[in-house]
Amino acid sequence: MEMQDRTVVVTGGASGIGKATAFLLAREGALVFVGDVDETGGRAVAAEAAGEGLAIEFLPLDLTQTATIAEFAATVHRRAERVDGLVNGAGWDRIQPFLENPPEMWDQLIQINLMGAIRLTRALLPSMVAAQQGKIVNVSSDAGRVGSTGETVYAAAKGGLIAFTKSLARELARYHINVNCVCPGPTDTPLFQRQPDRMREALTRAIPFRRIAQPQEIAEAVMFFLGRRSDYITGQVLSVSGGLLIAAAAPSAAQAPTNQSAEQNVRASQQYENLLCTNPAFRAKRIAQECGPLTDPQLHQSCVASLQCGVTHHRSNRAPPSETIR
Repeated sequence: MEMQDRTVVVTGGASGIGKATAFLLAREGALVFVGDVDETGGRAVAAEAAGEGLAIEFLPLDLTQTATIAEFAATVHRRAERVDGLVNGAGWDRIQPFLENPPEMWDQLIQINLMGAIRLTRALLPSMVAAQQGKIVNVSSDAGRVGSTGETVYAAAKGGLIAFTKSLARELARYHINVNCVCPGPTDTPLFQRQPDRMREALTRAIPFRRIAQPQEIAEAVMFFLGRRSDYITGQVLSVSGGLLIAAAAPSAAQAPTNQSAEQNVRASQQYENLLCTNPAFRAKRIAQECGPLTDPQLHQSCVASLQCGVTHHRSNRAPPSETIR
């Protein structure tokens, strides 16, 4: 078995991608410590694993609290001789326009999606450095690569996690520690299922494979970076999104192609304007996609007004709907 006699820490392991990763690793012979703020879900995972004869232990972990991160790391070190792998898989998000975000929401997004991973990595690294080996996999998001409407601070945090991956890989190469990053696209997790139906449907249509990922498919990519086949790979970012970034990069009537002349950009903008004026279905779709998430009446009204025929638009270089990415 590929992970036999290895000890791996997986955060966010009470559900979704984290749970799928924990079970995949355990079935390949690893001892897995699952950390999650969801204690009920975490204990359920440990009980389910015990029923299958798998070595998965649950430890409470709140990534917004420095003291609990330190306690979690200390407990792992007491129970295991060494830590061979770390999967920073925990994440949290709420779809909401940036102008409507309360500041406390920013703090929570940054703490869970970025600073928690940084602090836990720092707490677990000494044993890897001492052993002169180890593998770290950070689970970011394609939102951190291209941005995502309604997820501005989330995208900033995930982008930070990507940069953290690359810089840490440079520093830790001398200790033979690999650091890589997996960026899932929309995935069938509890977080995704809480999104509005129209948003889930739009994301599914935007994916070339016309389906969202299953958590197991993301887990396979994570295990690749933890296994022997990736021994000579570090500092890399792998998107597992069914080709969503390909679709996002493709030119459309609503997006002027990049690296084009100013004249071509003007023509693309005119095409977009013509579609707004001549195609009611196209205009209605754009209003639903761009203005639908706005709950503030004044912002919603301004957004709708900006998409009426004859209005001077500055949207020809905006991200297309397919770049609303988890």
